[in-house]
Amino acid sequence: EGAIVNRDGYLQQIDGMAWGPDPRDGVIEGTTFIHPGLRFAFDAPQDMKLQNSPDAVVGQADNAAMIFDLASPAPSGSMEQYVASQWQEGAKISNVQSFEVNGMEAATGVATGTINNTQVAIRMVAIRQSANTVYRFMYATPPGSFNAMDRQFIASAQSFRGISAEEASGYAPKRIRVVTVREGDTVQSLAQQMQV
Repeated sequence: EGAIVNRDGYLQQIDGMAWGPDPRDGVIEGTTFIHPGLRFAFDAPQDMKLQNSPDAVVGQADNAAMIFDLASPAPSGSMEQYVASQWQEGAKISNVQSFEVNGMEAATGVATGTINNTQVAIRMVAIRQSANTVYRFMYATPPGSFNAMDRQFIASAQSFRGISAEEASGYAPKRIRVVTVREGDTVQSLAQQMQV
């Protein structure tokens, strides 16, 4: 026979329940990645589709790819030294330069490599957020596209910034809200109440 369903009890249980990814682990808004828990944000190159995972933020566009992650363990020397010889040991890194990103020590260099048997030029950027925290960007594109794309790669890395506690608090988990349909409600009037 049929199961007994406690409809009202079930609806009470799910009302207010969080759903979807936890914003404390990072939020993607178009090509911007915001991490309220660690209080930083950055803008990926134009047209890049971002995907967040526990270990990295990965971006993919028609002719480029990006990986953003945390250097572990954090290097103790200069960012220039790290990019030149420690990040990819044994790799030939050219055009190594130090610079600042929003007051943070940073360095960049260029390398070559392969992705899925395709030759790529790689822009590497390391940014020291604090003594124990270094974030890394790796941008890759076919060598023939590198000069055209590199300005976007650098602009993306330079967009790395801290966010205030107030800005971070604006990202709350999405919650299920049980709504009773009343006479006169329409699909449109109910949809306008949704936070999605």
